[in-house]
Amino acid sequence: MRRLIVLACVMGALLAGVASARAQIESCSTICDRYDQGECVHELQTCTKTAPPKPNFGAIAYSPKSGAWGYSYSWNTKEQAETQALAECRKNGTGCEVQVWYQRQCGAVVSADGENVYWGIGDGTGAAGANALASCKKDGGKNCTIQVEECSR
Repeated sequence: MRRLIVLACVMGALLAGVASARAQIESCSTICDRYDQGECVHELQTCTKTAPPKPNFGAIAYSPKSGAWGYSYSWNTKEQAETQALAECRKNGTGCEVQVWYQRQCGAVVSADGENVYWGIGDGTGAAGANALASCKKDGGKNCTIQVEECSR
C-alpha cells in the first residue's frame, strides 16, 4: 500500500526584507515511491509555482443623512476601492463617507434610527450583514436595517 504525504509550502521571494513583486506561491507534494520492509526508503517530490492572488479590495460608502450609498469591488488597493465607493455614493446623494473596506471578503452597512451607522464583514453577504446587525443591536440600535451588502473576491 502506498502512502501519500502531501506538503503544502508557501514561499515568497524576499530580498533585503522586502517582498518581491514577482513572488510566487510554490505548492509541493511528496510521495513515497519505494518501500523496504514497510518503511519509506525513497521519496519523490514535485513542486509547481503559481502567481499569488491579486489584491482584491472593495469598500462601501454611505450617508446616514441622505440614505445614499455606493460600493466598489475588485480594486488593487484599499484607497482605489474607497475612492470609487465614494464617487458612486456621491452620484446618489450628499454626506457620503466610507463606512467599511474589505479584501477578499464581503461588507455590509446597517443604519439605525437617527444617524447611527454600523458595519460588518464576513465570508458572504449574509455573514457580513449578520455581523453589522449584531453590532447595531449590541449598541442598543433601534430599527437596525441593512442598507447595502457587497463582496470583493
